[in-house]
Amino acid sequence: MKKALRSLFKRLSRHVSGNAAMLVALGMPVLIGGTGLAVDTAQWFLWKRELQHAVDQAAIGGAWALSKRDKDALTGQLRYYRYRATQEYDANLAITEEFAGDPTIVLADYAGGTDNSVIVSAQATKRLPFSGFLMDSSVTVRVNSQASYKAGGQYNACLVALAEDEDDTLSIGGNANVVAQCGLAALSCEDDAINIDGSATVTTGSIATCSTANVPTDLEGTVT
Repeated sequence: MKKALRSLFKRLSRHVSGNAAMLVALGMPVLIGGTGLAVDTAQWFLWKRELQHAVDQAAIGGAWALSKRDKDALTGQLRYYRYRATQEYDANLAITEEFAGDPTIVLADYAGGTDNSVIVSAQATKRLPFSGFLMDSSVTVRVNSQASYKAGGQYNACLVALAEDEDDTLSIGGNANVVAQCGLAALSCEDDAINIDGSATVTTGSIATCSTANVPTDLEGTVT
């Protein structure tokens, strides 16, 4: 028996077409597996992309609804932001519409603020032929998105006046030319804690103070 098998393998090793057939046979599982995994991975990516777009639009829609709310009808507006977010979520589903779950919509703190943002999360679960056969389970794709509708309480200014109980703690005047795109800030809550003379040239993205700031007209839009 051993001699017969040895003889068979010797003849097979000398047979070129037989070798090719053997190599193809050995490589087919890898080829089929790689193709199946590529197809399933492409579908997972497509699900995630669509779901992410849907929750992005939902978060923006909910934040927009809260930014426009009427303070005298706060309760109604708080209900409306959920409706608006759900509406945007549903409108942006196509491929995953039949197996995507309902979105989870909550208010959350952002950048030091309190309930000043909307977080929307969602997931889609489905079993695909190839990955389902290998793992014997479905695959779940999860996404989330957050959108703020009002400023928080944290400022990352690079020029900060640390005095807390004085006015004019950050003063820029004369012919000074200051470029601080990262922002200016003062910890003092006194009036005019930040004072920028009209003759000074200041370029900045934000000016933060808990009270008032005396700044040129062209910088008033940067004061928070």
